[in-house]
Amino acid sequence: MEKVNSTTKDINLKDLLDLNYGFVKSKILDFSLKLNLFDIVESTCKNQVEAISEITSIKKENVKKLLEALVYMGLLSKKSDIYLNTSKYLCSSSKDYIGEHLTLVFKQWDSWGALDTIMLKNERNDNSHLLLHMKKKSYNLASPLVERLLSTLPCNFDNTRILDYHCGEGEWTYALSRKYSEAVIDAFDHEEYREAFNERMKTNYRNHKDNIKFICKINDKYDYIILSNFLRFYDKEYSKTLLGSLQRYLKDNGKIIIYDVFHIDREDKPSIANLLDLSMLVNTCNGGVLTINEACSLLEDVGLQIENIFDTKPYPILIARSEKY
Repeated sequence: MEKVNSTTKDINLKDLLDLNYGFVKSKILDFSLKLNLFDIVESTCKNQVEAISEITSIKKENVKKLLEALVYMGLLSKKSDIYLNTSKYLCSSSKDYIGEHLTLVFKQWDSWGALDTIMLKNERNDNSHLLLHMKKKSYNLASPLVERLLSTLPCNFDNTRILDYHCGEGEWTYALSRKYSEAVIDAFDHEEYREAFNERMKTNYRNHKDNIKFICKINDKYDYIILSNFLRFYDKEYSKTLLGSLQRYLKDNGKIIIYDVFHIDREDKPSIANLLDLSMLVNTCNGGVLTINEACSLLEDVGLQIENIFDTKPYPILIARSEKY
């Protein structure tokens, strides 16, 4: 009998076993971050096992096992009896620290643990607030990417007014302000993000403070609106309502720039969109990854005209224009 679904590419056995055992490494990293272990290692150079044991109340022999496991994972190195951090991303004193983002990722454990119930009974959980918070606490991850994305856009944002919608800690705002010093930017989000946003501005962007304003209410019209990593958390109806609302804040011929994960129509090869679509099923009540065509249809339904689609990585960028009537 002829095989219909033969395997086209066999996964490496080690990779398969690593997938099966991956939760162990995730749990070790999660627990180590909760202990502030990487900060303790950074601040001590003698009798580290004893120091960690005293601070955390963990038995010394168990501390040793944990440290050796982290060495195996590549998150620590060891010289003689001294443990050293190998990553600039795990110490809270580092400007590149991403521990908050990683901790929010780990909070999805319960949702993914209910995968069988979600799939078999279609009983979905709403963790969209967690995913949005995770997205907004990823400045150090997202900032270099946003700078690269801006360099691909054929737009001159100088002497324009821009709304950074649900800005989080402001990676789009600050990337724009560095490249376009004459741009005026309103960074919109909930009050809880104001302090972190302003701290970023005070530390790194004080020369741009006159051009940047954090707002919790939108009262103006804009040449550009940035909508980044947002639509997939909601269903089509909510997305259409949101886009219609944002359209009203655009000036005549103003443009909305959407950066998000989308299914590419008629794409045959595997895509990160497939995994994130499953994540939306697991973590939201109604969210899901749209196709490019679906996103374009929603924009057109609210009176926006598709101007360009850029095949940027890892996700594409859509630009739509508000027609002048």
